Amino acid sequence: MNKLGKMYQIKKHYWLLFPNKEAIATVVATVASAYGVTSVATVATVASAASPAAASWSKKYNCNVSYFSPNDLVVLLEVDGEYKKLLSSSGEMGWTWFIEDFNDCFEEVNE
Repeated sequence: MNKLGKMYQIKKHYWLLFPNKEAIATVVATVASAYGVTSVATVATVASAASPAAASWSKKYNCNVSYFSPNDLVVLLEVDGEYKKLLSSSGEMGWTWFIEDFNDCFEEVNE
């Protein structure tokens, strides 16, 4: 997913949406040091994991962390390396993080 202004449908996982890149970096570092992995900070396979994770990070960093789900649509607004700024179909705007290994989780919607 790298085409600015394009709409994508979420095919797999629930993705956390952070208000800024700094919040993501802090979460990724926290999870990486605790579990030795980096993808847990942004991806969950079920809503029952995504919703509590969003609520927990929101409370911990005093910000609004939301998430988007399979079959939701997002528009790619900005790319900064592995950070992606998105607008979700529910009207939420923010940043998520993923490496190219997760590109199959997003499918470009042809207009």
